[in-house]
Amino acid sequence: MSELTKVTVRMYRYRPPSVSHLPVAKVQEKRVWLTCRYDARNDNMPDALSVAPHVNGVLETSLYVESAARSAEFYRRVFGFNVIAPAAGEGLDHNTRLCAMRAGDRTVLLLFKRGGMPDTDAQGAIHIAFSISRSDLRVWEDWLSRLGIAIESRKRWKHGAEALYFRDPDGHSLEVVTPGGPEYLYEALDYVGQVKVKSIIETYPLAEALKAYQRVAEGKARFCAVLTM
Repeated sequence: MSELTKVTVRMYRYRPPSVSHLPVAKVQEKRVWLTCRYDARNDNMPDALSVAPHVNGVLETSLYVESAARSAEFYRRVFGFNVIAPAAGEGLDHNTRLCAMRAGDRTVLLLFKRGGMPDTDAQGAIHIAFSISRSDLRVWEDWLSRLGIAIESRKRWKHGAEALYFRDPDGHSLEVVTPGGPEYLYEALDYVGQVKVKSIIETYPLAEALKAYQRVAEGKARFCAVLTM
């Protein structure tokens, strides 16, 4: 087992550094550093470094379709997604093997032509759910009706989330779903109360209020930012 040669921890970090990024990982707040080194001469890492590296979520979701052009037009018209590949001017038609669309802020929807790629293919219908605001549920009902898209079913989930189900041109099951209601919040708070979740709080003195605001506005505050007097 590798020898842990140096560990210096001066500040709790929301996300542990990935082993793949060793030997040095920087904690940016207040110029505090977390340094961790291990002996790479042995492939076996100590238990303290055996936790899987952090991921930020699902980046790409794939659908297999008869026509990437037809599906791209559907997702543009219904969801407002923009094509990012192929680039404008390169052509998007029935023979296009792959079309990539920006689906929200952090997700890419890949539309593969069935049988068009040698290393990936699939048959049949699958399911994708898209997150919406609770206040937009009625708006989506009206929007789908205006587009002539039939709503197959409506569902209210256990913790208050509400969903609409419909189909795309290839028969894939699509869902737009709201967050859970107060019941879900109470359950989450109870879970935290049982000390099963560690709250991650960034604290700033009042004099650094602008810095705290900028981190929140830029989405860099992962949980919450608190000002102290």
